[in-house]
Amino acid sequence: MALHSITFPEGTNNTQILVKQISEKIPDSLVGQPITTLSGFYTREEFISRYAEKSGREVSTINTYIKFVYIKLAVFCQQIYYRYAKGQTQDDRFAQMDKMVAVLIKQVSRAID
Repeated sequence: MALHSITFPEGTNNTQILVKQISEKIPDSLVGQPITTLSGFYTREEFISRYAEKSGREVSTINTYIKFVYIKLAVFCQQIYYRYAKGQTQDDRFAQMDKMVAVLIKQVSRAID
């Protein structure tokens, strides 16, 4: 994925536009089914509801925090991949971190929609 091909409409710096443009460049085949979507796990809504019930916390803005976590993880993975690509680390497990960044950005896009 070439992030240098991302364009911003003139006069805007809207993060939502950036995420949408990046996610459109990521093939859906990179975004697999998370294990927690399989039978036996809480749905996201059930998990959030249970958390609110047990903690007594307000969760109406939880999606904002979920998106923020995806973005933080994407930045972290991108930095690891950058170091690997520049030869600053030799661990071959990092060779695919660019794909993890793509998956995380796609998840942010889905959380926004």
